[in-house]
Amino acid sequence: MAIPDQGIIVAKQSPPTDSLVPQRNLGLPDAPRGVAIESIKSGIPGLRRSSVKALMAQIAFMETGNNLAYSVGPRFGRYAVHIKTLINYGYLIENGEVWTNKDGIDSIATFLSNQAVQDGIMERYLTEQYKACIDAGVIEVGDTGDTIAGILAVAHQFQDHISTYRT
Repeated sequence: MAIPDQGIIVAKQSPPTDSLVPQRNLGLPDAPRGVAIESIKSGIPGLRRSSVKALMAQIAFMETGNNLAYSVGPRFGRYAVHIKTLINYGYLIENGEVWTNKDGIDSIATFLSNQAVQDGIMERYLTEQYKACIDAGVIEVGDTGDTIAGILAVAHQFQDHISTYRT
């Protein structure tokens, strides 16, 4: 018999905090649009577009206060996308110093002002990590959508350690 994850049990018993994105932010013009993540394994749910939208808004709120122009260390944009993810997705060459002009992104300034590209990277990242977490056995049969979203949020925190798919 599997031992339940104590972290999840404790989190479910904890009251909400001020670190939750205000629900009104989901209706703002600059809110992420999200993307549906389709189930790829029986017994493991996918995530609705609205759930991914809420997850993206929460990550942006927690990471940068939804600051599109965030640039601290190796993390950029409202989701604090790690430079390794930008390299893996073909926006920067391997040394991380030269922009490739993919999707018209030719400089840090262009990236930091382009919400659509930042959102697209995050949608792709979450979709790919959903599959990678299933393949690795991190997301399992019986996990709920909330648990899956939490696992994807944690995966985002480890961008600099996770191998992502290359373009």
